[in-house]
Amino acid sequence: VSTMRSLHVWRTWSEICRQTASEFDLREEDVLFIWNEAKMPPHDEKSRAVKSQAQQQNWKLVHRNLWRIPRPKAVKSQDIQRCQCVYKRGHPCCDDDEGCTNRAMFVECLSRACEAGDACQNRRIQRQEYPKSTVHFAGRRGFGLKAEEDVTKGTLVQEYMGEIIDDDEWRRRLAEYDHDTPVYMFTLDQETYIDASMYGSLARFINHSCDPNCYTQKWQVGGEERVGIFANRDIQRGEEFSYDYKFESFGSVMKKCHCGSRNCSGFMGFKRNDWVREQSKAEKCSKEAEGTGRKKQVKRPRENRTGTDD
Repeated sequence: VSTMRSLHVWRTWSEICRQTASEFDLREEDVLFIWNEAKMPPHDEKSRAVKSQAQQQNWKLVHRNLWRIPRPKAVKSQDIQRCQCVYKRGHPCCDDDEGCTNRAMFVECLSRACEAGDACQNRRIQRQEYPKSTVHFAGRRGFGLKAEEDVTKGTLVQEYMGEIIDDDEWRRRLAEYDHDTPVYMFTLDQETYIDASMYGSLARFINHSCDPNCYTQKWQVGGEERVGIFANRDIQRGEEFSYDYKFESFGSVMKKCHCGSRNCSGFMGFKRNDWVREQSKAEKCSKEAEGTGRKKQVKRPRENRTGTDD
């Protein structure tokens, strides 16, 4: 009986790992790592994280945004913003060295308006010029995305893609998702959001860090606002990509941070200096309460139990 149970468990996890590899584009060594972590007791935090991610079969990889609201109309030829770059045959054009006006204003050139043609270097988002990367298991933070080659500062790492929804749909989905459902929302503006929870690019796996090696930037591409994730320094092969989620906390409920960086505040959406000030304030209140001989309740930041892992 024990042999049959072991065989059943092995088949179950083997199947989950195969599905996970297919769904998340994992390599064989990553699947084996997940398999080893999955053999931990069910109550173990890492085991729960692996099982939760492995069984998430609804997410689909997409290579473009899916508009669930009316999509902006394509820019007319006479309204296209043209740069002032002078194209020289055989030389790259519209890069940082050329001082491209479009690039300086975070606007990508369009093929039908740029005289440089294929030599134009200001179409990174349209061409999806990403460095090689792979999804891996990142411990308490769930899955992460790491570099498979050296990445230079300023490189486009990924575009954040998903479903484009409005404010009403955003509120409905937040109310619908339970506490165990990973939520990947990115704010475009006050009324528009990108939801990569069910459909998204690999950018959804990039974790938060208080000392990130990437940053997000909004670009105009053919009349649409799109989000690129760029390296803010040189990144070595095997290093995990990260950026600051700029997480917003509501009231005293806060989301615990597991980034592990030196300047980690302990909670997302909380800067290190703010954390030190809050701690000093709490200690001062405690001393004052002790001096007066009265008990004084001190509010301290607590872990957000309604959010998701980084």
